Amino acid sequence: MARVQSNFDLKSSYCQPTFNIEKYQSKQTRMKLYHINVSLPLIKLEICVQTKPYDDTGCAHTLEHLIFMGSRNYPQQGYLDYISAQNYSLGTNATTYRDMTTYELTTVNHQSLSTLLPIYLDHIFYPLLLNDCYLTEVHHISGETGDDAGVVYSEIQASENQPDEILLYSILRDLWSDESPYHYECGGRLESIRNELTLDKIKKFHQKFYIPNNVAIILCGGGININEILQILNKYEQENFFQYDNYQKFSSEYLLNENQRKKPKLNDDKFPFIHIKSASFDENSTLLNLNIKNNQQSIDATKLSVQLTTNEATESSFCDSELMVSHEDSSTPPSPNPLLPTSETDSAIFQRNMNEYKEICYPVEDNDENLGQVAFGYRLESIYEMEIYTALDVLLTTLFDEDISIFYKEFIELPNTLCSLIDHDWFNYPQRVLTITFEGVEIDNLTIVADKYSSVLYSILNSQIDNDQFYKQLQQNIKKKIELHLNEIENEPFDFLIDLCCLDHISELSISNINNENDNEQHLDKFLQNQKYLESLLNRPILYWHELIKKYLLEWDSTKRTIILLRPSSELLVEQQGKLKIECRSKEKKQNFKTNTLPQMKNSIKIVKTREG
Repeated sequence: MARVQSNFDLKSSYCQPTFNIEKYQSKQTRMKLYHINVSLPLIKLEICVQTKPYDDTGCAHTLEHLIFMGSRNYPQQGYLDYISAQNYSLGTNATTYRDMTTYELTTVNHQSLSTLLPIYLDHIFYPLLLNDCYLTEVHHISGETGDDAGVVYSEIQASENQPDEILLYSILRDLWSDESPYHYECGGRLESIRNELTLDKIKKFHQKFYIPNNVAIILCGGGININEILQILNKYEQENFFQYDNYQKFSSEYLLNENQRKKPKLNDDKFPFIHIKSASFDENSTLLNLNIKNNQQSIDATKLSVQLTTNEATESSFCDSELMVSHEDSSTPPSPNPLLPTSETDSAIFQRNMNEYKEICYPVEDNDENLGQVAFGYRLESIYEMEIYTALDVLLTTLFDEDISIFYKEFIELPNTLCSLIDHDWFNYPQRVLTITFEGVEIDNLTIVADKYSSVLYSILNSQIDNDQFYKQLQQNIKKKIELHLNEIENEPFDFLIDLCCLDHISELSISNINNENDNEQHLDKFLQNQKYLESLLNRPILYWHELIKKYLLEWDSTKRTIILLRPSSELLVEQQGKLKIECRSKEKKQNFKTNTLPQMKNSIKIVKTREG
């Protein structure tokens, strides 16, 4: 099919057996268009905007709500949802992340898409942002009760003190400096919303980030006439951005060097309350002598490739889990017996640099609540190192996610269970973030779990774990992930492929050291090579996986990792309730002054003036 004359250049094209992806970019505004051609009965539109917060006011989140409250050409509130329903759409939705906001729409055919696309873009680029909508959707003080209210405020109120939210917030604040948007809460925090957020600030945020070169339009489905879509976008650009010449990602005041790591001042963190403790294990361990035989070639730590002439795994079974926890009196917190010989461990601990961890409190009502969490956070390499991340994902699944995994046996399958669940999660930022969380940990065992995490990893490197069994599990998980990958493409192409395009768009804007335009166009292809990377892992020897553990989980830069102990605290709840009561009394006094005292003063002044007259 011949291409129409367009402001949009075809930058790259990726052909797979079940789908094709075409990536366009406007010569005029640098706005992107991704066309995912896949045989599906529905069409999904997603508009991805890079939005990075530099405070906790939640401008990105509040703006997401206000976008739907009317636009320049369609000022009626709810018109976007109304016209979507008229065109057989399944409705609109939006989601705010720490570095982007996505607006989505699912419809039945190309005609509906071509009708709705310019209307949606008008709401994105030209929202009304009225004060009445701000008061309703974001924040106001109830005239009846004097309480803080608003749709956004109520959402944050319901989630801010949840343990999982507190834990992730604390991890990211420690991994990123206060010059990075990932240091802040994109949804906003209650105190900042009350005291700092204004409609004018939201308008300035929109001016900074809702600009065409920050926007990617992603279309996924069958029956899309891409030539007609290009014509619609050409017309929209000519009518709205004819004089547009801003090719910068952000204004100068928002250009921040995210690669410069600065440790945040902990005493400035008023929430959550942080206490510095010491853990036993750090990267400078003397226990990592793997005794590799002379006929084995050395490991290239930069590429993590291993070449071996022989691969003889040491024959040893799983450590006896019952030996890991002492069975003393229950009033005394149990301490784990070391996986390594006692004399070796004791002497080695003194040779380590002590690693700090932080205690974070979260409010609870029940004084008997005694379960907390232990989390390990890592800020790793560039998001483009997909081959390494594919291998790490297989490794973490093998270590944590199965009932037969090493960590399940050493932490859960015990007479005195150390935790109830072990989980790991990825966050696709320019430098990918990994979190490993131990949930349901008794508060007396928090430090034990933190120390034992490293102990078990060291035992794998020193062949105290059955390497044959471990390697067999790795191979099985690689094959499972290949099947899951193929099933995901076949059964959930909307979510999978659109997420990859969003990742490509945000990564391309965020990574500042990428200047070569041709190099930029190769990154989406990296995100699409998951099956290839997985198949290559089938030939990796056991020492490759050992090196992954050593480099990324044990010896990673201490300024780019953190250990958080999450502890329940009824005292914190009492303190928060006390502050809330003080604020309520202050609001009541102000309200009483406005409703009672001020009118009385005005009446007194009138009486005095009348008498004088």
